[in-house]
Amino acid sequence: MIEIREDVSHLTIVMTPSKKIIFIFLLFLTLQGACQVHPHYLKGCINFIEYGFDTINNRWNTKGKLSFVHDKKGKLKKEFFKSWNSENKQWVAQSQTIHKYNKTKQLIESFYKNRSYKTGKLLNSKKTVFTYRKKLLTEEKIYDVSEKKAWLASCINNYEYDSLGKTKRCITSKFNKKTFVVCATETRTYDSLSFLKEIEWENTCSGPADPPLKKTIVYNEDSTKKAETLSTFGRNKEKIEYSYNQEKFIVESKRFEWNQDFFSWKAISRDTFVYNNFGLIIEKINQKFLDTDSAWQNNRSIFYLYNSYLKLLHETEKIWIEKQKRWIPVFRREYKWGK
Repeated sequence: MIEIREDVSHLTIVMTPSKKIIFIFLLFLTLQGACQVHPHYLKGCINFIEYGFDTINNRWNTKGKLSFVHDKKGKLKKEFFKSWNSENKQWVAQSQTIHKYNKTKQLIESFYKNRSYKTGKLLNSKKTVFTYRKKLLTEEKIYDVSEKKAWLASCINNYEYDSLGKTKRCITSKFNKKTFVVCATETRTYDSLSFLKEIEWENTCSGPADPPLKKTIVYNEDSTKKAETLSTFGRNKEKIEYSYNQEKFIVESKRFEWNQDFFSWKAISRDTFVYNNFGLIIEKINQKFLDTDSAWQNNRSIFYLYNSYLKLLHETEKIWIEKQKRWIPVFRREYKWGK
């Protein structure tokens, strides 16, 4: 399955109880995500085109296209994002990313260009350089372009590992005046079976210190993930519980928020997943819990269609109109695959 808005291939749920928490999650996603090229883009995806639905004219309007270029070994070399100019009926380049690898197929540099609104040209904007030791990523150094068009290091991520090669800490440093200052850390703890059981975040990169966050993960006897709980200063904030089918595929993830007044968990929303006979998600339905009715109400859904080779052809997102009791399409992404 392909990465779509939420990462359904791994069913990762991003918890967002506040803007500060959003920032911390986005911070680590942004700083670490540069080296985590989605695996399905390495498996022959040529491009995908995104559409928005025009409810007035009852039609799909083209929005943008992301294209991929691979080398002979299937490694992702380039990414191009273009927006659609409906007046001129043409694609307009907005950004470009170039990835470079070493002889052992490790990503060593990602180079970014963005469109200049003044000249319309793609100009250097950022690059990330990756350093490895014993095949493990130890450092990401992020560079920005100065006014003199020179590369200046702005942020460094350093990674530490345990004896089994599992990430135990990520330390983020940002350039401040004349030196790099540590401003964020992510610490991971594993149980005796090497399952991830805790992740702790501390962050001052945005200015005043954000409250430290801790995610605690609990597993079922069959090693499937049972629940994730987010807390700060020892106080519960959010929880996600998972349910599975016989094939151990997630069929439901239910999100709760902590109600301090009643000292109990309050249901907020849930995602339900439907699979085909090949174990691929064909539908995801998001529902909100209504306190007034003590019932679940449809909110959003995503439908996935595959070709005979089990490659994703398109995904269509819809929103639920309660007054009309029907689904309205809002977003669509169509994929094109190579051989």
